[in-house]
Amino acid sequence: MLNMPFNLVTKFTEDLKEVPTEKDQFQLARQYLLDEINAKEGITDSDLRDRLSLLGYVCRLLERNDEALAYTQKALEISKKTNMVLLIVVDQMRLASCYQAMKDYTNANSIFEDTVDICESFQPLDEVIDFAYQQYAQCLHDQNQFNKSLEYLQKAKDVRSKKNNPELIAVTDLSIRIVSSKMNMH
Repeated sequence: MLNMPFNLVTKFTEDLKEVPTEKDQFQLARQYLLDEINAKEGITDSDLRDRLSLLGYVCRLLERNDEALAYTQKALEISKKTNMVLLIVVDQMRLASCYQAMKDYTNANSIFEDTVDICESFQPLDEVIDFAYQQYAQCLHDQNQFNKSLEYLQKAKDVRSKKNNPELIAVTDLSIRIVSSKMNMH
């Protein structure tokens, strides 16, 4: 992970949308990453991938969806060349989230499903499988697939409970409450 001199903290809204707590910090981070990518001669593929991946994430949260998609796709291409499954999974989650933000649920669902399958197939990916479940659940929520969303949120909560990470558990609990509430309204 890159050491960024900016506050890139996010929160979730009542519609499970991830938003920056300080948008100006994300705008500064975007410019910082662009400057680093453009200024560095001889940047390694690994360093370039890290910056492109984070830049895609930052751009998505700034609702610069076309940029987010382009940077994330480039990061995923580099990850696939290195054949590092963890990086591929992270970039696939970010790419699926880009499609989700663009309301292209066909591509988002396909990538999330593939990502979940990869995570479930490779035990070393236990460290990120809860993120795959949580993010896919949020995408399903956006499509009003509340039962399926709740199923994946429960999977995320189970993994996060084993990790004993109160912050992540709280995010999942909030998501479960929101989805459950919406199920009762429909």
